[in-house]
Amino acid sequence: MQLLEADVNPTEETGEVMKDDVGSAEKQAEGDLFEALKGFGYEPSDEQVRQLRSAVSGIVNVKLRVGVFGQTGMGKSSLCNALFGAEISKVGHGGSVTRQHKEADVDLGNGSGITLVDFPGLGEDEDRDEEYKALYRQEMPKMDLILWLLAVNDRKNKDDIIAHDEIVRPLAKANAIPVIFVANKADAAHPLGDWNLENNRPSARQQRSIDAAVRGSEDENGSFSKGFVQKFSVDASEICVVSVDKGYGLVRLVETIVRSLPAEKKFGIVREAKRETVSEEAKKEAKEGLFETIKREVTRVVKEALPVLAAAAAKKLLDYGLKWLTKKPNFRI
Repeated sequence: MQLLEADVNPTEETGEVMKDDVGSAEKQAEGDLFEALKGFGYEPSDEQVRQLRSAVSGIVNVKLRVGVFGQTGMGKSSLCNALFGAEISKVGHGGSVTRQHKEADVDLGNGSGITLVDFPGLGEDEDRDEEYKALYRQEMPKMDLILWLLAVNDRKNKDDIIAHDEIVRPLAKANAIPVIFVANKADAAHPLGDWNLENNRPSARQQRSIDAAVRGSEDENGSFSKGFVQKFSVDASEICVVSVDKGYGLVRLVETIVRSLPAEKKFGIVREAKRETVSEEAKKEAKEGLFETIKREVTRVVKEALPVLAAAAAKKLLDYGLKWLTKKPNFRI
């Protein structure tokens, strides 16, 4: 099955700045690491230097693949733009496009970046559902993270539930892939037009509707209507309520993503996310993940060195901070 790809290329000016930023961070990381090792009286061999440089480069420039699931109209492309400054391209025309997944590759030109993969939703073309399921099984194990788009004002989730229960949940569990549900369109919750403009958040009445959509609700006759928690058998903490159009809930979403990822992948998200969506908490967790990953790699490469040496060298690396991350430009396809 042919893959649809769309390269996201920064402008010449911002692209060169970004590549310089990443390159400078990598060089400083190497310099701090070797300085720290020498400071502790350890002189790595040429082969160890080569391995350490390769390890640092891999850590700093890790490139993640993020799978985006959900029905058409849930705001998948808009969410990708809001988080990473890249929309999933609408490549091609006609029915053939829906039979494939679409990719947007945010590439800094040095191997780092992020790849956003849009998966077609079941039920959009029932004649193609089995083909879509085969696509899920083939491509999903390659993902580092799954974002599943829902809408708080749309309770018809039959096809999403089938896809999740039959394919996505088992594959995510088998491959240790975090799945985060994103309940979009909080601003469209009932009653429509009741958004709290002053604080940019749902009104109290809208919040009750959102809570019902997420956690379920009971009517006056005692009949219970399932929410996303019951439909997908997930904890409420795995569901992030957002309004992409209003920019609401995106900071918490990035925090949730970073928290869900293993240590070696946290940095890749914080590095690529738009500055306004990254909180100090997310930066702190990314730093800690970076520290743990580098410590593990240094310990692996410098086997004869004491663990305390590896930890001290890794901690030294954090001194250069993540300030260069805040210079990330907004990319567009």
